[in-house]
Amino acid sequence: MNIGIIGYGELGSRLGQRLLQHDYVVYGFDICESAMDMLDRDGVIMLFTPSDVAKKCEIIITCVDDNLSVKQCVLGENGIINGVNKNTTIIEMTTSTPETTQKIGEELKKQGADIIDAPVSRGIPAAEEGTLSILVGGNKRTLERCRPVLDILGTDIVYCGDLGTGHAVKAINMMMMACNLLATSEAVSLGLKEGLDLEKILEVINVSSGENYMTSHHFPKYVINNSYHSNFSLGLMIKDLNIAIKMTEDLKLSSLMGKRASHLYNLFATNIPLEKDNMETVKEIQYWMGGV
Repeated sequence: MNIGIIGYGELGSRLGQRLLQHDYVVYGFDICESAMDMLDRDGVIMLFTPSDVAKKCEIIITCVDDNLSVKQCVLGENGIINGVNKNTTIIEMTTSTPETTQKIGEELKKQGADIIDAPVSRGIPAAEEGTLSILVGGNKRTLERCRPVLDILGTDIVYCGDLGTGHAVKAINMMMMACNLLATSEAVSLGLKEGLDLEKILEVINVSSGENYMTSHHFPKYVINNSYHSNFSLGLMIKDLNIAIKMTEDLKLSSLMGKRASHLYNLFATNIPLEKDNMETVKEIQYWMGGV
């Protein structure tokens, strides 16, 4: 089976390397020249449009910037839809919107092709190790056709429901992460101002009711050692958070914590470049807490 990857950035390059290690023939495309150089270096066969990738591959993984990029990649000029064959399947791993995936699915169906949304969680180290959590929405039969590929990339393949539900639950998870990072940073800063030791604060929280992924994973791994480097940018966090907020607006719901978190992240972005690591927000909160 030939596998295509469109979007050979931080995530896509790791996925490509794992598939190559398992003896798949991998074709790739990226709009960025430096990413195309990386494709060539890794041994991925370079093609020059998404349509070209579709003509060569039974399964195509897309992991591009956002929902607009997904739409252009699949439905635009020289897009995937112009090269798909009957039974071509797209595994859409971009953190995108449910609505975008559903609309793309309708167009692909007319060509006899299919799509599942399969955004991922756990970050770049998990992509390298093949231990991603993959959140799947779409037809169950399509998922089973893709499972041999997904099993190389992740250890937890969670079926969420109809097409779009994978992206919906990913957005919910990212909103939780955003809020937890802000709350953890504020609480820890308070403890430090009271003269407590950071490791002791985390030890207590992690055996108590305040435990969350920030206290059990991110702060021990990225804050205690002062690296603040989680391979996830502030710009990506804002983008992901905005997807969850748009979902609430589309449903005519009030976004209480989500919008509050978005306001804070955009405030921090006036001091932190969007390409910087999201964990830099911890320092910003410490500053607003009077410095620690």
